[in-house]
Amino acid sequence: MSEKTSVWGTSHSFQIMEDGHMAKYQLTIRMNMAGQVLVDLFRDRIVLYHGVEAKMGSRPKTPVNKSKKIGILQLREYDLEQDEELLLKAAEEDPRDPEILFYLACTYSLMEKVDEGYNALEKAVELGLPDTEAICIHEKLAYLRIQDEFETFFENGFKRS
Repeated sequence: MSEKTSVWGTSHSFQIMEDGHMAKYQLTIRMNMAGQVLVDLFRDRIVLYHGVEAKMGSRPKTPVNKSKKIGILQLREYDLEQDEELLLKAAEEDPRDPEILFYLACTYSLMEKVDEGYNALEKAVELGLPDTEAICIHEKLAYLRIQDEFETFFENGFKRS
C-alpha cells in the first residue's frame, strides 16, 4: 500500500506474481489542465489504461423519502393514524421500497388491522425485504403473530394463499 500523495499527481509501483513471473505495475495519478484527476496503469511498461478520469466526491445520494422518515418516527411515538397516512404516502412515492411496507405492517398490527398487516408484509417480502426474520421477532408485529393464521402465513413463505 502506498501512502504517497501530491496535489499534482504521483506514481505508485507494485509487483504481482502472474503465471509464474513477477509483473511490475505502475499506477500514475495526475491532474490535467482542466483540473480533472486522471489515472494511468502500466504493466511491465505496457500501457493498460491511459487517461481514465477518476470521479471525485461522494457517491450520488439517494433522495430522502421524507414521508417514510417521519412515518417511522411517528410509529415510534405510537401516533398510528398519522403514521399510517405518512407511510401510505411514502409507499406512493416509492412503491418498490419493502421497508416502507414492513413499517406499515407494524402500524397495522398495532391498530389490530389483521388483513392490512398481512397484505403489507406479503408485499414487502415480494419486493425483497432483506430481513424476513424481523417479521418473526419485531415487537410491533406481535399482534399479527398471535393470529391463528400466522403459522400458515409463515410456512407459506409469508404468503396468505
